[in-house]
Amino acid sequence: MTKVEYPFTDIGNGHHRPYLPIIILNPKTGQNCITRAILDTGADDCMMPLMVHQRAGFKVDKTKKPDGQVSGIAGKKIDAWKKTMIIQLLDKDRKVVVKTTKPIKVDCVMINQTPPLLGTKTFLHDIKVTLDYPKKTFTLEWES
Repeated sequence: MTKVEYPFTDIGNGHHRPYLPIIILNPKTGQNCITRAILDTGADDCMMPLMVHQRAGFKVDKTKKPDGQVSGIAGKKIDAWKKTMIIQLLDKDRKVVVKTTKPIKVDCVMINQTPPLLGTKTFLHDIKVTLDYPKKTFTLEWES
């Protein structure tokens, strides 16, 4: 069993979020992007904003029909294009890869106002998540 603890990220005004350091790998080009993503237990799928998938070498042809739409709490629908990528989870110091997904389909959206999100079906499906709000930490556990 692998167990990794992370601190919540202070985003100001006394607010904290469960951000995870990740690497997005483009299996077609070998390009990658190191970023942070929110652990989102309320999201079914993973979602990446434009700047992240561009930095990892993904191309989106806006003239082609999107693969679908995503929506959040407000219910506003946003066009999304599915891209196959590999997500590598880094340790809290951003030095060691502690988990690597198989190639997964991720929703890529044409906006940058949202952070990358790691959802339940495509990323968290085999991970036990423990949130400790008093200590401002969260722990991820999975079978090695």
